[in-house]
Amino acid sequence: MNGVKEDNLFDLLSDDAKDRIEMSTKQLEEPVERKSKLKELIQMVISSPLKVGRISESTDSGDVEFTVLLRNVGLTPMTYLKFKNELYSHYSVNLIGELLIRENMNLFAEKLTKIDHDNYSEAIENYEHKNFGMRKKASSFLFKFHISLLQDLLVEDFKKEVGAK
Repeated sequence: MNGVKEDNLFDLLSDDAKDRIEMSTKQLEEPVERKSKLKELIQMVISSPLKVGRISESTDSGDVEFTVLLRNVGLTPMTYLKFKNELYSHYSVNLIGELLIRENMNLFAEKLTKIDHDNYSEAIENYEHKNFGMRKKASSFLFKFHISLLQDLLVEDFKKEVGAK
Protein backbone atom coordinates (compact mmCIF):
# COMPACT_ATOMS: atom_id res chain seq x y z
CA MET A 1 0.00 0.00 0.00
CA ASN A 2 2.03 2.94 -1.29
CA GLY A 3 5.08 1.75 0.60
CA VAL A 4 3.37 2.15 4.05
CA LYS A 5 3.33 -0.82 6.35
CA GLU A 6 0.01 -1.82 7.89
CA ASP A 7 1.44 -1.37 11.39
CA ASN A 8 1.94 2.33 10.66
CA LEU A 9 -1.58 3.04 9.29
CA PHE A 10 -2.77 4.15 12.73
CA ASP A 11 0.02 6.72 12.82
CA LEU A 12 -1.25 8.28 9.58
CA LEU A 13 -4.66 9.10 11.08
CA SER A 14 -5.48 12.52 12.47
CA ASP A 15 -5.47 12.95 16.24
CA ASP A 16 -9.27 13.32 16.20
CA ALA A 17 -9.71 10.03 14.33
CA LYS A 18 -7.32 8.29 16.74
CA ASP A 19 -9.33 9.59 19.73
CA ARG A 20 -12.62 8.35 18.23
CA ILE A 21 -11.15 4.90 17.60
CA GLU A 22 -9.78 4.68 21.13
CA MET A 23 -13.15 5.77 22.64
CA SER A 24 -15.03 3.20 20.54
CA THR A 25 -12.62 0.49 21.64
CA LYS A 26 -13.08 1.40 25.33
CA GLN A 27 -16.88 1.35 24.97
CA LEU A 28 -16.70 -2.15 23.52
CA GLU A 29 -14.60 -3.30 26.46
CA GLU A 30 -16.98 -1.91 29.12
CA PRO A 31 -19.78 -4.28 30.13
CA VAL A 32 -23.22 -3.26 28.91
CA GLU A 33 -25.66 -3.00 31.80
CA ARG A 34 -29.01 -4.39 30.76
CA LYS A 35 -32.18 -4.55 32.79
CA SER A 36 -33.63 -7.99 33.01
CA LYS A 37 -37.10 -8.27 31.53
CA LEU A 38 -38.43 -9.44 34.90
CA LYS A 39 -37.04 -6.36 36.64
CA GLU A 40 -38.52 -4.12 33.94
CA LEU A 41 -41.91 -5.85 34.30
CA ILE A 42 -41.93 -5.49 38.10
CA GLN A 43 -41.06 -1.78 37.83
CA MET A 44 -43.95 -1.28 35.39
CA VAL A 45 -46.40 -3.10 37.66
CA ILE A 46 -45.31 -1.30 40.83
CA SER A 47 -45.69 2.12 39.20
CA SER A 48 -49.18 1.34 37.84
CA PRO A 49 -52.60 2.18 39.38
CA LEU A 50 -53.17 -1.41 40.67
CA LYS A 51 -56.97 -1.04 40.60
CA VAL A 52 -59.01 -4.23 40.51
CA GLY A 53 -62.28 -4.69 38.68
CA ARG A 54 -64.99 -7.20 39.49
CA ILE A 55 -64.49 -9.43 42.54
CA SER A 56 -66.56 -12.61 42.75
CA GLU A 57 -68.16 -13.96 45.89
CA SER A 58 -66.31 -16.81 47.53
CA THR A 59 -67.33 -20.27 46.36
CA ASP A 60 -68.16 -23.03 48.88
CA SER A 61 -64.56 -24.19 48.62
CA GLY A 62 -63.31 -20.63 49.28
CA ASP A 63 -62.09 -19.67 45.81
CA VAL A 64 -62.34 -16.01 44.81
CA GLU A 65 -61.84 -14.54 41.35
CA PHE A 66 -61.13 -10.95 40.40
CA THR A 67 -60.29 -9.07 37.25
CA VAL A 68 -57.79 -6.32 36.53
CA LEU A 69 -57.38 -4.40 33.30
CA LEU A 70 -54.00 -4.70 31.61
CA ARG A 71 -53.50 -0.93 31.94
CA ASN A 72 -54.07 -1.13 35.71
CA VAL A 73 -50.96 -3.29 36.01
CA GLY A 74 -48.97 -1.05 33.66
CA LEU A 75 -49.39 -3.11 30.48
CA THR A 76 -50.58 -2.49 26.96
CA PRO A 77 -51.32 -5.22 24.42
CA MET A 78 -47.79 -4.72 23.04
CA THR A 79 -46.03 -4.87 26.42
CA TYR A 80 -48.15 -7.91 27.32
CA LEU A 81 -46.65 -9.70 24.31
CA LYS A 82 -43.14 -8.49 25.21
CA PHE A 83 -43.39 -9.77 28.81
CA LYS A 84 -45.65 -12.79 28.24
CA ASN A 85 -43.08 -15.35 29.39
CA GLU A 86 -42.19 -13.37 32.51
CA LEU A 87 -45.86 -12.71 33.34
CA TYR A 88 -46.81 -16.36 33.54
CA SER A 89 -44.03 -17.46 35.88
CA HIS A 90 -45.22 -18.57 39.34
CA TYR A 91 -43.18 -15.76 40.87
CA SER A 92 -44.78 -13.00 38.77
CA VAL A 93 -48.34 -14.29 39.08
CA ASN A 94 -48.04 -14.60 42.87
CA LEU A 95 -46.29 -11.24 43.26
CA ILE A 96 -48.80 -9.34 41.13
CA GLY A 97 -51.77 -11.15 42.67
CA GLU A 98 -50.74 -10.45 46.25
CA LEU A 99 -49.79 -6.87 45.43
CA LEU A 100 -53.24 -6.29 43.94
CA ILE A 101 -54.92 -7.72 47.04
CA ARG A 102 -52.78 -5.71 49.47
CA GLU A 103 -53.40 -2.49 47.52
CA ASN A 104 -57.16 -3.12 47.47
CA MET A 105 -57.58 -4.85 50.84
CA ASN A 106 -60.70 -2.87 51.75
CA LEU A 107 -62.51 -4.32 48.72
CA PHE A 108 -61.37 -7.88 49.41
CA ALA A 109 -61.83 -7.92 53.18
CA GLU A 110 -65.54 -7.39 52.66
CA LYS A 111 -65.67 -10.86 51.09
CA LEU A 112 -64.72 -12.42 54.44
CA THR A 113 -67.76 -10.83 56.09
CA LYS A 114 -70.10 -12.36 53.51
CA ILE A 115 -69.19 -15.95 54.32
CA ASP A 116 -71.98 -17.69 56.21
CA HIS A 117 -70.96 -18.20 59.85
CA ASP A 118 -71.69 -21.94 59.64
CA ASN A 119 -69.42 -22.29 56.57
CA TYR A 120 -66.59 -20.02 57.73
CA SER A 121 -64.50 -22.74 59.31
CA GLU A 122 -65.01 -25.01 56.32
CA ALA A 123 -64.10 -22.33 53.77
CA ILE A 124 -61.24 -20.61 55.60
CA GLU A 125 -59.60 -23.01 58.00
CA ASN A 126 -59.86 -26.32 56.16
CA TYR A 127 -58.02 -25.05 53.08
CA GLU A 128 -54.90 -23.00 52.54
CA HIS A 129 -53.98 -20.60 49.77
CA LYS A 130 -50.93 -21.86 47.87
CA ASN A 131 -50.66 -19.99 44.57
CA PHE A 132 -52.63 -17.60 42.43
CA GLY A 133 -54.09 -18.65 39.14
CA MET A 134 -54.07 -16.11 36.31
CA ARG A 135 -55.28 -16.08 32.74
CA LYS A 136 -55.76 -13.37 30.16
CA LYS A 137 -59.29 -12.49 29.14
CA ALA A 138 -59.52 -9.88 26.35
CA SER A 139 -57.92 -6.71 27.77
CA SER A 140 -57.77 -7.93 31.37
CA PHE A 141 -56.41 -10.65 33.62
CA LEU A 142 -58.57 -12.97 35.67
CA PHE A 143 -56.93 -13.95 38.97
CA LYS A 144 -58.06 -16.77 41.24
CA PHE A 145 -56.97 -17.40 44.84
CA HIS A 146 -58.19 -19.01 48.04
CA ILE A 147 -59.92 -16.72 50.51
CA SER A 148 -57.75 -18.00 53.38
CA LEU A 149 -55.07 -15.64 52.01
CA LEU A 150 -57.22 -12.66 53.03
CA GLN A 151 -57.43 -13.84 56.61
CA ASP A 152 -53.67 -14.52 56.67
CA LEU A 153 -52.87 -11.03 55.35
CA LEU A 154 -55.27 -9.34 57.77
CA VAL A 155 -53.83 -11.27 60.73
CA GLU A 156 -50.32 -10.35 59.58
CA ASP A 157 -51.28 -6.65 59.41
CA PHE A 158 -53.00 -6.85 62.80
CA LYS A 159 -49.90 -8.36 64.42
CA LYS A 160 -47.76 -5.56 62.95
CA GLU A 161 -50.13 -2.93 64.33
CA VAL A 162 -50.28 -4.50 67.80
CA GLY A 163 -46.53 -5.03 67.89
CA ALA A 164 -45.87 -1.41 66.88
CA LYS A 165 -47.76 -0.02 69.89
